[in-house]
Amino acid sequence: MNYITIYIIIIASLFSQAEYVEIDASSYNDWVYFSFLTQSEVVISDPESSIGWDIAFMRNHIKTNSGTSGIGAGGVFMDSENIWTNELFDSLTEVPLYAKFEVDTMMNTFYDIITHTMSWGSTSSQLETWGWFDFDNNYTFNLTNHQFIIRSANGNGFIKLWPFNYYSESGSSGHISFLYDMNIDCNHGMDQFGYCGGNPSLDIKENNLPKEYAISSTYPNPFNPVLNFDYIVKERSKVVFKVFDLSGKFIDEIFDQYQNSGKYKFHWDAKNYPSGHYFLQMFIDGKIVDNKKVIYLK
Repeated sequence: MNYITIYIIIIASLFSQAEYVEIDASSYNDWVYFSFLTQSEVVISDPESSIGWDIAFMRNHIKTNSGTSGIGAGGVFMDSENIWTNELFDSLTEVPLYAKFEVDTMMNTFYDIITHTMSWGSTSSQLETWGWFDFDNNYTFNLTNHQFIIRSANGNGFIKLWPFNYYSESGSSGHISFLYDMNIDCNHGMDQFGYCGGNPSLDIKENNLPKEYAISSTYPNPFNPVLNFDYIVKERSKVVFKVFDLSGKFIDEIFDQYQNSGKYKFHWDAKNYPSGHYFLQMFIDGKIVDNKKVIYLK
């Protein structure tokens, strides 16, 4: 165990509420899921439709149960200026007033060990900043100590998170050590999903709720092979997205969930389908409300 790890563990022992965890996230293909409710790793068979996990780890990637990663109300607030110190981690007991929690999205940051290329995957754009690789120094992973506050999958809990090591005792990469502390409250603001954790001067208010159901954007278009899209939900409804080809033949159903009023992101992975023109259609409570033409070019 290196001196950094020993130092952090000693400091953690002085914090009455802080917990120390080491995760073997060395796989390039399999996520390791963690629940703050059980304070342990959990086995999740269908992570995109389960709220039994809060964060997950794979190599240097950390995702939350939110956005494109899961149906949960999770998310991350990141502060790159007021970075974690022992004093700040111990003393911070309330989510900052200026906090904005971001949900997961698709990012082209996943290294394919077979093709040695970068690929798309769902993760937290905020947590991607917890460290960086020095390509000129044997790909050494360097820490940023950015301040992270996690919102739990049920939207009711908040957790201070400090990832501080990427290596095992023997020096193997993909072994993430972190401190977490659930002794923090959120006493202000609602974000666009109706959960605590947003600056009320910036988020959607009652008189500024979405006035329509719509697919607001599709990108990139043309795409290959993942299409990202943003959409708006006027009020709590059953939201379904389906894909059809030019002849009107049903191709795929990519989303089917109840959602509250707000703005959302999702994606369609078309890698198993031929190039061509497709229609992305949005259904609300069984009725079509929007239709977008997209082009898949391999």
